[in-house]
Amino acid sequence: QGHTIEQVTEPTCYEVLFCTSSGILNHGGASTEVSLNIGKRLAGLSLEGAERCSTGLSLQNAKASRDQDKQMIDLCVVSHMGSFEQIDMKLRNYMRSALTASREAAIRDFEHVNQQLDALDNFALGSLPHLLGSHPSGALE
Repeated sequence: QGHTIEQVTEPTCYEVLFCTSSGILNHGGASTEVSLNIGKRLAGLSLEGAERCSTGLSLQNAKASRDQDKQMIDLCVVSHMGSFEQIDMKLRNYMRSALTASREAAIRDFEHVNQQLDALDNFALGSLPHLLGSHPSGALE
């Protein structure tokens, strides 16, 4: 369960895509369970200190294979976003949008299945009189 940053229209504008093995959350392609779990993790996310978040998740405390890489990433976050607090807010906004897309896709899927069930019921009810051999007078033969 990772995410990627994709360049959009201008060099300083990026879109965060939350990509999973079940699909892209932003496009409503990830499973409901995975979408909710990622959302819950980010809901507790604090880039400026694990002591302030309920889950203990902190990107500032994330490790890199080399100290140089960690310093470069932290510097990049601060120079482009101004602070870890700013990137926290942006990530939460991206997640809100992604969860909305995921919720809407799940609702469409549930509605589609309900419509299929209704269609089967309507077909069965329409066929029932013929199957029972009903008589125009309403009495069974």
